[in-house]
Amino acid sequence: MGQKDAVTKDYIRNAEVFADAFNYLLYEGEKIIMPESLHELDPAATAVVYGDDLKAEPVQRYRDSLKYMTAMERDDVVYMILGIENQSHVHYAMPVKNMLYDAMEYANQVRKTSVRHRKEKSTGNTKSEKNNSGKTSSGEFLTGFSRSDELIPVVTLVIYFGTEAWDGPRSLYEMFGVENKKILPFVPDYRINLIIPEEMSEQEINRFHTDLREVLLYIKYSKEKEKLVDLIQTDDGFQNMKTETVVMLNTLTNSKLKFNEEKEETSMCLAIDELREEAKQEGIEFGRREGSENSRRELIRKMLTNHETMDKIKEYTGYTQKKIDEIAKELSAR
Repeated sequence: MGQKDAVTKDYIRNAEVFADAFNYLLYEGEKIIMPESLHELDPAATAVVYGDDLKAEPVQRYRDSLKYMTAMERDDVVYMILGIENQSHVHYAMPVKNMLYDAMEYANQVRKTSVRHRKEKSTGNTKSEKNNSGKTSSGEFLTGFSRSDELIPVVTLVIYFGTEAWDGPRSLYEMFGVENKKILPFVPDYRINLIIPEEMSEQEINRFHTDLREVLLYIKYSKEKEKLVDLIQTDDGFQNMKTETVVMLNTLTNSKLKFNEEKEETSMCLAIDELREEAKQEGIEFGRREGSENSRRELIRKMLTNHETMDKIKEYTGYTQKKIDEIAKELSAR
């Protein structure tokens, strides 16, 4: 496990942050799920598969964080199993990964129900649903799951802590090379629930109530240093971040945020000075790039006027023929 994965996994296990993430996803930020209603579950999921020799082979996968939730939604008690997967890099098979986790969790629920029924039968304290004749049906006997048994919904959320754009698939359909409209209706799709700071508006991010809000804002603007300076100076949330949150942001974004170890809070003065210097250097570098770009465009204009060969223009400018053709078209349109 890399350092980025380790710090995000530790961070998201916090019940307040975990609840905050799902309140955003399910209830648009309204505080329905309370931290005290969440109960830690074993993140390991196990399923049994059978090889060619019919030998049982257990397969195990580990989630980043998994919790059981009991909450009141209006007058109803809601039960759910909630899982979060943290990604610091784009995962190009995320729909399959999450689908497997969810399927294994449902299989685990069926297995536990079957075990419970067997125990009840052995003790004579059976609560299994009978058919009209008063007997357990053959289907219920074979599966260990009766018609009255129910599954608990599993909701998996992916939080992308990366600073680059997410260009991976967001559904199983996006991973197929098949677009045949006659085939796809028979193939179940699976969509991932995904939080991507870069794609969120500030209004959406403001629906978070823990310092996950500041984390997402910082990642969103991590490449816009001037905006980041303004945000840190004007947003009170950045003045009281926890030490572990600052360490995580530094790890994720290669920043150099400082914190007061005695007060265990962020000292943003030094951070702002360093961000300003970075912004200044980025501005200088951008100016150099722009100057170089303009110089090469002028060189292309002169070489085309003098009827120089394409090979020579490519050699002198370092541009591809496609790029040179685009610039030539722009110049001729003036």
